[in-house]
Amino acid sequence: MADTQLVSYNKKAARLKAISDEQAVKQKALDDEKANLIASLKAEQERKNRKLFEAKTKEKARRKAEKDAKMEESKKQLIAWADSITTDPGPDVKDPIAQKIVETYVEKLVNLAYCLRLDAEEL
Repeated sequence: MADTQLVSYNKKAARLKAISDEQAVKQKALDDEKANLIASLKAEQERKNRKLFEAKTKEKARRKAEKDAKMEESKKQLIAWADSITTDPGPDVKDPIAQKIVETYVEKLVNLAYCLRLDAEEL
């Protein structure tokens, strides 16, 4: 009878071990599936983050280029204005006193235009 109980016990132990092994295999499969899912979600989030970063970088570069273009256009306009001031002889007046006033202010305007051009070139 002891042998029968031992055989029965061994069969139960073997069955419990088989069940335990089967559960371990299933648990490992679940753990692997969970790890794969986490890795997939992480990769997707990294892809989204990279795409967002690239979009922000592209938008920032676009805005900078737009700002630089506006600044360059303004610079050209200021330089052209300064150049037009320096080439304008003023009105052609006949009175010598009025002509002296024109010459004085043209000289002052030319000096200011020179300063304007220097400032514009520094933009």
